[in-house]
Amino acid sequence: MCYNRTINKHIVKGETMTLEAYYRADINFIAFIVLSIYVFYSIKSLDLTDKMNRLFIFISTTVLFQLLFEAATVMINRVDVSWFVELSYVLHVLLFVTGAIIAYTWFFFLLNFVLRPNEIPKSVHVLAGIMLATSLFLALSSPLTGWVFSVTSDNVYVRGPLFLIQIVITYLFIFSAALSLFLFRSRVTVKDRRLLLIFGLFPIALGSVQVFVYGVLLIWSSIAFAFVIGSIHLQERMLQTDDLTHAVTRASFMSHMERKILRGIEDTLGMVFVDLDGLKAINDQFGHAEGDHALRTIVGIIKENIGIKDSVVRMGGDEFLIVIDTESHARLIETMDRIEAALKRYNDSSDKPYRIEFCYGADLFTVENMASMPSSDASTTRCIKQK
Repeated sequence: MCYNRTINKHIVKGETMTLEAYYRADINFIAFIVLSIYVFYSIKSLDLTDKMNRLFIFISTTVLFQLLFEAATVMINRVDVSWFVELSYVLHVLLFVTGAIIAYTWFFFLLNFVLRPNEIPKSVHVLAGIMLATSLFLALSSPLTGWVFSVTSDNVYVRGPLFLIQIVITYLFIFSAALSLFLFRSRVTVKDRRLLLIFGLFPIALGSVQVFVYGVLLIWSSIAFAFVIGSIHLQERMLQTDDLTHAVTRASFMSHMERKILRGIEDTLGMVFVDLDGLKAINDQFGHAEGDHALRTIVGIIKENIGIKDSVVRMGGDEFLIVIDTESHARLIETMDRIEAALKRYNDSSDKPYRIEFCYGADLFTVENMASMPSSDASTTRCIKQK
């Protein structure tokens, strides 16, 4: 009887600890579900050929893993299973390593949001690199040194003497990212300045509670919710694609160019205004499904024949803008020659009862005067009619 009561006591105690751990970690599970939905939507709607978009998806995805790592450490902490001690060490190392990488990457993401790459001093790169290396070294060496954390033989997580240094480094990155938006606020729109509160002060305020109140999970869940809330607004400023053709939308492209102007970028770009011919006739004679196919086909052919830094923008129903990262009119024409040749190959091999044709006008423009004046006297207008 005494033996049975002892067993029952341990079972009740274990169930109580598991429930307590779940209640502490449930906010991470909720944040994980919400952010997962958002990341899935972002992958579908953002132009993944854009470097900033890919970086944003990387950060968001890493935050998802961070939420799971943190939740797992809480769920197994104090559970008396021998191999959980080694697992706890692995999870905590991953937790601190990914945390430092997220903060570092986010700092440079926002810095590139307001500055041109050549405007970021080398000293900033060096200092940020030293901070990241320090953080990674402390985290990776902790299983041996216990500097940031240790796990007792009873599987109890304990903060180490240098724990606060690890946290300070992470928060310096987050705070500096928010500070950069404030210092260079003249280079961003009024709406973009809201990111200062969403991505800076909100996680710092809630995360501070976790630092000083042990056992509360708020750091990464607050960052996850900040990503969801703030990124709904941020996506309006990033290159998004439309659902039909996966070309960049006109609204997001214009916002993108507005940010370039505010940042003082004076790049010269090749612009090709494309007008798909006969779309109405295709819709009327063969149905809108075939019209949609023609739109997707022309965008696909264009994408296959432009560079990784180039974009295709859907300006209207059958109107597109090809943006080519070049100052050479000759390269502009070479690109259009490749597109014309690829379109001819498609039309010659297609079994469709219609041919895809378009007219275009190409020229060089500066970012600032792209809406009005070309930066060169050279210009090309042509219609691609194939038989």
